[in-house]
Amino acid sequence: MTVRTAEDERGGRKAAIAIWRRRLPSIASLRLASGLVLFAYATTHLLNHALGNISLSALEAGAEIKRAIWTGPVGLTALYGALVVHTLLVVAKTVRRQSWRMPVWQLVQIATGLAVPALLFPHILATRGAEVILDVEVGYRRLLTLVWPSGLLLQTLLLTVVWLHGCVGIHAWLRLKPWYGRLAPVLGWVAVAILIFAFTGFVSAARLVEAENAGRRYLPLPALHWILRETSGLRLVSFLAGVALVFSPLIKPFLKRLRAEFTVTYDGNRSVRGGFGQTLLDISREAGIAHASACGGRARCSTCRVQILSGLSSLSPAGPAEARLLDRIDAPPDVRLACQARPTGDVTVRLLVGASKVYDPASATDPYRWGVEREVAVMFADLRGFTRLTERRLVYDVVHLLNAYFDRASRVVALRGGQIDKFMGDGLMALFAIEEPIETGARHAVEAALDLLGVIEAINQELAADLDEPLRVAIGLHCGPAILGRIGGGETDTAFTALGDTVNTASRLEGIAKAQNAPVCLSERLMQAAGLDPSVGEALTADIRGREASVPVRLFADGATLKTALTATVAS
Repeated sequence: MTVRTAEDERGGRKAAIAIWRRRLPSIASLRLASGLVLFAYATTHLLNHALGNISLSALEAGAEIKRAIWTGPVGLTALYGALVVHTLLVVAKTVRRQSWRMPVWQLVQIATGLAVPALLFPHILATRGAEVILDVEVGYRRLLTLVWPSGLLLQTLLLTVVWLHGCVGIHAWLRLKPWYGRLAPVLGWVAVAILIFAFTGFVSAARLVEAENAGRRYLPLPALHWILRETSGLRLVSFLAGVALVFSPLIKPFLKRLRAEFTVTYDGNRSVRGGFGQTLLDISREAGIAHASACGGRARCSTCRVQILSGLSSLSPAGPAEARLLDRIDAPPDVRLACQARPTGDVTVRLLVGASKVYDPASATDPYRWGVEREVAVMFADLRGFTRLTERRLVYDVVHLLNAYFDRASRVVALRGGQIDKFMGDGLMALFAIEEPIETGARHAVEAALDLLGVIEAINQELAADLDEPLRVAIGLHCGPAILGRIGGGETDTAFTALGDTVNTASRLEGIAKAQNAPVCLSERLMQAAGLDPSVGEALTADIRGREASVPVRLFADGATLKTALTATVAS
């Protein structure tokens, strides 16, 4: 018979609570989800306004569609639920904020977010509120009559603030996605176009309503007086609440100095005072200490991580979002995210990611500055016997030959959608599937390998009289996850490169091709991604240094065999 002690019971309860905490959505995910619902509503609302450029009937038809989506039980619950949740979470986050030192885009997001209630809530009260409380229908004609032309400036400000807040939030969410950099300019222009068309549609529709001069466009006087009185009061209350939220982080540093709190020491050198409720990232920013934070303090990256040299027990426990991220990067127990850890006593920390003006999040809009994980195809190609060739030729002739080869190789890679990562002596490394699906990129990498064999054959024909023996090349191709980023520092432009086991494996496959006297060695993983005929080529199991498991590969004796594997799949 097993006897459970009180300690076992407490341990069981803690484990159960930990499981439920992992299952429950985090505050950040709730804020994002509610924001996405509100952004979807704002998009349909602005697109509905834009229909005013066509006609009043088009505007009203669009309103019927919007009403069908958002006024049903599901839509109405989602909309007002998201509005309440998002507002409360944003207010709570703002109240907890200890400093306004942050990147510009975050300031814009917070400023527009604080302005939204003072502009939007009176608008909701004048429309939906009047319909529910006064039982008065406020359609587009009555609304346009009410705000035209005296409310034109306020409506323009409302549209701009709400849309800007939503777009900045979407940008903050997507800025580290690998595909976002390519689409960001297009999405930006689309957002500007939607706002402009919404404004012009609003103006056009208001003028059309005014030209009708129909009595049904006017609200009853009692309802009009109620709307003007109540919206003015709500606007004033919302404005004062926003001002209080703005000044709350500014007052806290003064209050903090009135009571003894704690000290944060940076790597045994500089010490600064911190206040309860502040995160380590807040303390660094307030003290003017350069501290990297790519995601803006949302526990979506690990660039702000710090090593706790002493005082680990004086930090708040890691929340679900932080725990998941630290577990993903296999961080040791003494490493925490500075944007999430809140000290309650003296601590000594060491910054683990360097921060300078090159790494300033306000200017580093390139997601590759911080590293992006993607599945890519990697090619290593090396000229064989080139060292012996250099011993018997003039240095200038060697440089000319290498440049001729690299120039053609670069064109081949670019033509197939790849990118040269680096040149290494008489070899090169190229990446594929950076901006395209891995299946397409893997196929393009194989096509580039075929083209590269053709380049070598062409050079051999052109220089047959000058070469003692034909040039040969060994090519290794592999695909898998890799970290793409710009590595380097200082004032110079940093180089784009890929890091990880996939890169190391591709390099080893190029060595296997050379050892087996074959021009091309492909991993079966890449062959499968590219859709190559699996029956073509010589099967081989390769032991890769640094990997526990062996890698199944295929050797191709010449370009014709590789082309057969490629064209057989295309034909099928």
